Amino acid sequence: MSAPPDDLKQLAEDTGILLECPLLVLDDTFHVAAYFSPPGFSDPLFKDVVSCGEITYEAGAIISKSAALCSGTADYIKLDGSTFKRRFAPLISTGVRLGYLICVDTDGHLQEIPSDIWQKVEIILSKQLFIETSRQDKPFETTEDILMHLLDGGFPSEPYFRLQTANTCLSDFHPAAFALIDLTAYIGKRHLKEEINQHFSNAHEFLYKGDIFLFLHNEQDIDIFSEMVKEFCLKAIISDPISNLFKLPKLYRTAHEALEMIIDSNMWNVHNEVLVAVVRDGYMTVEMGADTYSLSTGDIYFISPNQRYKINNTGNARVDVILLNLSNPASLTQEFIPQSLIRGLVTGNCTHFAKVTRGDYRYNNLIDDMNTVISAENEKHEFFQILVHGKMYDIFYILFSSGLVKICDVEAQGKKYRALRRITEYINNNFCDSITLDTIAQTTGLSRYYVSHLFKELMNTTFVNYLNELRLTRAAMLLTTTDTPVIEIAGMSGFNNISNFNRAFKMYYETTPSKYRRAEKQSF
Repeated sequence: MSAPPDDLKQLAEDTGILLECPLLVLDDTFHVAAYFSPPGFSDPLFKDVVSCGEITYEAGAIISKSAALCSGTADYIKLDGSTFKRRFAPLISTGVRLGYLICVDTDGHLQEIPSDIWQKVEIILSKQLFIETSRQDKPFETTEDILMHLLDGGFPSEPYFRLQTANTCLSDFHPAAFALIDLTAYIGKRHLKEEINQHFSNAHEFLYKGDIFLFLHNEQDIDIFSEMVKEFCLKAIISDPISNLFKLPKLYRTAHEALEMIIDSNMWNVHNEVLVAVVRDGYMTVEMGADTYSLSTGDIYFISPNQRYKINNTGNARVDVILLNLSNPASLTQEFIPQSLIRGLVTGNCTHFAKVTRGDYRYNNLIDDMNTVISAENEKHEFFQILVHGKMYDIFYILFSSGLVKICDVEAQGKKYRALRRITEYINNNFCDSITLDTIAQTTGLSRYYVSHLFKELMNTTFVNYLNELRLTRAAMLLTTTDTPVIEIAGMSGFNNISNFNRAFKMYYETTPSKYRRAEKQSF
């Protein structure tokens, strides 16, 4: 480790020689800051990353979802496109995550390296990365450097920002809005970056604090992005209109908070389309109501519209998804699918989840049809829509004719949803008052047990959790928009005990009401 103190590239080479492995040093935006590739080493994935200067969004998503890396420890991960495992380790200095060290384990020896060696290597690289990223005289090299500096609050005034961008493309840059994509929720198809570049010109997309940030320039961009969100099953949000680029930090904070609210719902998904999907690689679970379903490579699964479900992608699953909107009267599929089936699917009066595994007599026909649909949608050759619709009819025929998906007792299911609607309407209008299960039972004429059961079955939550979420959301709004004392806000939000309010608020927002108020007011 004899590299000069200001040469990260030489330091990376010395580290690779010491550890006897190829390696990458990434910055916090997943760009390659330095690398080492020993003579004779061949790995297409490693070569592509070095050539592009950054890892893929898919690899970034895997990093973002690793529990070990999020907690500050190393993790061994196998990536698609390579035969070698990789050791990922966060590079942290002065409590700040600056990037990652990725070592390629070509022969399995990395796990035998003593932990004190790893610790010394990571400390040295972290310090050097900190030195390089904190240099005050470092010029802006790219547009994304300027934009990230802006988002970080690095420009003290608008005139100074205008001066710095005078000779760049940002001097005449007027996007309509921007979008944020949360990588921790991404399990969709591969090559998301290529898809973004194909559809959005001048998007200037980059990674910022774990999210993909990209600009949208018109209504068409916004419509295309909305479709992409559905296709890739993304957790994403579109900002308010951009009137002044210098105001970007404030817009970002608002959008990021809204995105976190989506994610704070524990990654629960709801969509109005029929979902049919196949797990291409890895494994995962789908949580729906009180049930959890395990899925592994090759499994096909069906989810009916308007169902609340959560995907736990602990096995780095890669999934191909087909979504079909049966609520659109103009859809060609409506001509030949009986209205009774459509009504059953759209209203949720049907099988909510179904799975087909290899060896099932329906599997080969289903996977052939799905592969044809996915290939046709990607290639979009002439008359591909006719082929897609034909195969979708066949998929639906297999699902229903074999009994895999069934229409339920519409009347019984409809009564449950009508009862739940009465309950939630009452709570939404009176949540600041004293409400108990007994109150709900007396008001609606239903039993306490039945009310509790409806929340669990249809909303996968409890009455108390639902009520507290409403109260805490109101409390957070009052904390940030008024100077009302915390104890009064507790009462105004439905809490009759300050201790209970503080405890519930900290569990939900992971901070105290007073600290939350200070942080929110400082951010604005």
